[in-house]
Amino acid sequence: MKDELKTLTLELRKARNPISASVVFHLAEVQKIGKNKGDRETTEDEAVQYVKKAVQKLKENEHANPDEITALESLLPKMATRDEVQKFLDTIDDKSNKGFVMGQLKKEFGVLIDMKMASGMLT
Repeated sequence: MKDELKTLTLELRKARNPISASVVFHLAEVQKIGKNKGDRETTEDEAVQYVKKAVQKLKENEHANPDEITALESLLPKMATRDEVQKFLDTIDDKSNKGFVMGQLKKEFGVLIDMKMASGMLT
């Protein structure tokens, strides 16, 4: 994710694309995450989480540039589908402890799962 973001930034800057400044900003924000948490490299999960939140905020903003949204969405990995989550849930015998089940889902899929969707599947 981080390398793809760097590559996208360079391509946009070379093409003098008007959204290049915004993408440079997002790259800087991703890099700051790790530095602010103990002067280390930002993990892929942290980068994915940041880009997901940025896309969500941009979609809520009526003045956001649709090209910026498209560019950032192209970087996001494929999320777990409802069927994949259901198959995993079928392997868990006791679903009475929702916290335990949600923890197992997070462990299995990481940031590639919509936890709101998964929570709805448990009720």
